Amino acid sequence: MISGPAYLIRLGQAGFVFAREGVFSLIDPAVLPAPARIPLRLGRLIERRSSGTAEARLSTSLTRLGPSYVKLGQFLATRPDVVGVALARDLERLQDHMPPFPQSEAEAAVAASFGKPLKSVFSSFGPPVAAPAERWCRSCVGWGSCGLYPNPPTGGAEAETRLPPSPQRR
Repeated sequence: MISGPAYLIRLGQAGFVFAREGVFSLIDPAVLPAPARIPLRLGRLIERRSSGTAEARLSTSLTRLGPSYVKLGQFLATRPDVVGVALARDLERLQDHMPPFPQSEAEAAVAASFGKPLKSVFSSFGPPVAAPAERWCRSCVGWGSCGLYPNPPTGGAEAETRLPPSPQRR
């Protein structure tokens, strides 16, 4: 479990990335109360001057923050009534134009999160199989959440045929 100070550090890192990428320039200071305008002005001081178009700043910063933030951006892209049409169109880039990353990087990240070699957790771990909106999906057989199933104790092709059907195929 992550403690309170760790959450505050992570929030500060996200705020720094948003400030650096110029996301705070999308906020109209006139609608904010006076005490909230001060942090907004301070954030604008570290803004990159070559941050690109106003709308592209949010998707760029979400990409820099990682997969969880990209997922948030993908969700917000489906809600132009919440974020506005221009921002929703820009956030659609997070659904369609995400660069792939190497198989070795995916394997290292998963192994690090489990604290074990992949072979002890999954019987197979393959290349990406999903659409561009889900670049981080990998084909694998094993461990029991998000459509992944526990490794059968016997292993091998015979055991893989006994796996329940994938919920994505329903």
